[in-house]
Amino acid sequence: MSGYDRLRELLPSLYRPELEDETLLNRLLAASGFVFDGAADQAQQVLRGHWFNTADKALLDSHYQTERRSRGLEPANVRDAEDAKELRLYPYITDLARLCALLNLPPWSEPSNLKETTEEYRLRVEDLLAAYRLGLTTLPALRRMVEAALPEDMAAPPARQRWSFAIEEPRALKNSLQAIRIPEVQEGDAVSPLYRWTLETAGAPTLYLQGTTADATLAATVQPAFERYTPGQLPAGIALAYCGTVAAGQTLRLRPSRRSWLLRQGKLCGCAPENAANAASDPSANGPWTELPDLPTGTMRLMIEATDHSLWCALEENGSWSLYHYDGSAFTAITQGLPAAQFHALQCHGAALYLGTDQGLYRCPLFPDAGQPYALAAVPAVPEAIRAFTLLPDGTLACAGSDGLAILDTQGGLKSRALPGVSLQAVHSRGGQLYLATPQALLLFDQGRWFVYEGAALSENLPDWQPLDPAEAATAESPLPPVQALATTRDGSLWLGTACGLARYYARQGRSTILEAYPDLGNGPVLALPVDERGLLWLAGEDGLFRFDGRDLAQHDLDQGCWISLGLAEAIYPDEVSESDRDHWRYNREQTRWERYDSRLSRYVEFPLAKRSHSSDRLDTILFTASVRAELGQFDGTSFTGQAEVDHAQLAMRIKPSEERIVDGGLPAMPAYCAGAQWRYLQLEPDPLPVPSQGRPWWSCEGRLFPPPGQTGPFPGHFRTESGQWTADGRLDESVFAYPPSVRLWMAYPLTPGVGVRVRLFKSAPEQTIDPALMERVWSLLVRAKAAGVPLELAVEGSTVKGE
Repeated sequence: MSGYDRLRELLPSLYRPELEDETLLNRLLAASGFVFDGAADQAQQVLRGHWFNTADKALLDSHYQTERRSRGLEPANVRDAEDAKELRLYPYITDLARLCALLNLPPWSEPSNLKETTEEYRLRVEDLLAAYRLGLTTLPALRRMVEAALPEDMAAPPARQRWSFAIEEPRALKNSLQAIRIPEVQEGDAVSPLYRWTLETAGAPTLYLQGTTADATLAATVQPAFERYTPGQLPAGIALAYCGTVAAGQTLRLRPSRRSWLLRQGKLCGCAPENAANAASDPSANGPWTELPDLPTGTMRLMIEATDHSLWCALEENGSWSLYHYDGSAFTAITQGLPAAQFHALQCHGAALYLGTDQGLYRCPLFPDAGQPYALAAVPAVPEAIRAFTLLPDGTLACAGSDGLAILDTQGGLKSRALPGVSLQAVHSRGGQLYLATPQALLLFDQGRWFVYEGAALSENLPDWQPLDPAEAATAESPLPPVQALATTRDGSLWLGTACGLARYYARQGRSTILEAYPDLGNGPVLALPVDERGLLWLAGEDGLFRFDGRDLAQHDLDQGCWISLGLAEAIYPDEVSESDRDHWRYNREQTRWERYDSRLSRYVEFPLAKRSHSSDRLDTILFTASVRAELGQFDGTSFTGQAEVDHAQLAMRIKPSEERIVDGGLPAMPAYCAGAQWRYLQLEPDPLPVPSQGRPWWSCEGRLFPPPGQTGPFPGHFRTESGQWTADGRLDESVFAYPPSVRLWMAYPLTPGVGVRVRLFKSAPEQTIDPALMERVWSLLVRAKAAGVPLELAVEGSTVKGE
């Protein structure tokens, strides 16, 4: 009601003028009402200007309303896509800036390409206030701080407005550089083959090998090798060797990296090894993935990495299955003992490959006897069909199949069984919890008890997981489609790869547990859900390749070579202007559809969502493997200057199945530390290798043992050969070595335990450039929010920008 109408209503009916009267009284009422209306409007503007969520909002701003009228337009409609976009791009900042000045949060105006609009500024303030409410040192607060520092693309649809990034935590960011020297030796700055040392590292170290000049006491650095040595285990050693010579004064740097592999439309595709040209673009995460040459005929369905860093692949062709071994250069068919059955799963455990088939479980030793081919053999204790594997925390292998769960030790022996007679499709271990999927239900084994998922309603009085009698597991049901892949991420989410798309079970921040379904990503089968060492979840299936970075979902466009943001994982986007909570879902098996819980109706209803993902090739799986980046350059003991990349063809993996045997391994990779391991410097054996008949036990320069006939070898050590070119002459004090020192060695390694936070920003397109001023903004907010004493690093794709 206008001010005029209100004043008119206050008069007695006999004195109340008609609307069309031209009397002085009516004119006075109209003039006074106009003043009151203006005062009310200004009061509203003042009040709204004192809260950041409404200050300068274009929908309420008189300047914006007047400007629309001048264009002959109706008032803005928030449900209209064009109007909503225009509202988000409204540029004026007046009262909002004055209000936020109290928080020392002025709008960003420099540089001009990063200047904020009103709505961008409002979102930044909202993120900062949320971070303070969450507690600055918490991971959610750190995420909000990064969101606040990154610009928003307000012209884009809601799902693509925010910048994509991932927070990797915990990460070992503190490194130590140590010179490896033989103690109490005058020539101790140079290391001889067979020398071993112990250093615990968080993963694989970086190695610097500096060449030496051959003289009376030193030898040239010819074909050096670096080995993770685990005597008494199988294998006893895993070594990475350089097949060339490191010149005197030159340094070979070996840095750990990674590679990724796809099974795209049944073909094995791999990314290029990391080098100076592609490291910043992070090829293992962004590709491109190219098809390998000389692939065997057939459709590849399964893939796994073995202990020796080789790949094993299962192929299907016209209903027949075959198994191949790939060492980085050629594929070798495994024919001996191969069953004529459908293959379901591959897993490496100990020194063997396990193959799950319809005809039972098969085992293939990774290191057959010399001269013998790879050969599969049935595991008699597990004759039933095996469909999935998972490694348990105690080092045993869980095999899920048509007769429940079988637990095997490292030698392939049966330790125990569970759920006999129950058909299992998938299995996943998280800490002490074990998740299993039957064709009808999702089961959980926790602290000695069995549960079945029945989360059909949002009620804390009705637990999602109901106790289950194991005898009734075969008939248990869950409101889910058949589950065929399981994974857990660091936020506590349980991800379900089903025959009808993706789902996630998790606890919302400060709220109840829910099940989220993603029919808008596609309803095709999800075939694999690997989680990489950075904590990112990858999805491979009928609808293509997807990634979850802890906040957002994205799909990879395999043809264009870029990631397309699909928005928050916890949100749905019914149209181009709307965003709302994804909320709770279930699968109606009778109607074969996903249904969303409607809180207004207190029941589940059909909730169709348009498919937002793009048409893509089928991916059967994605695999991440360890790799290495090798460079030749100059090293002064603290800093390295690279001069030339070393091709992977010049590197070789050398594996010791035992102390007395060496075999070639697979793809080059830096060996990672494991409990009880030592490190050794070696040199590749010459070909041919002259082996002395006397003076045994004898070790070659590559660490191979030649024991005396009929005797076992002594404890591994350094031994001198009488026929050798170099003998002890008193200059090496009390240490005696079989081989002269031939390298100067430094080892850089991440400290344990791994404590640190890395924020990794993702580019929206490979050619995108990022303003250095933006990096400074992100960094300034990050250091404000992190916990004291926790190392912090900021990276853009594969390139580190800042760190402390």
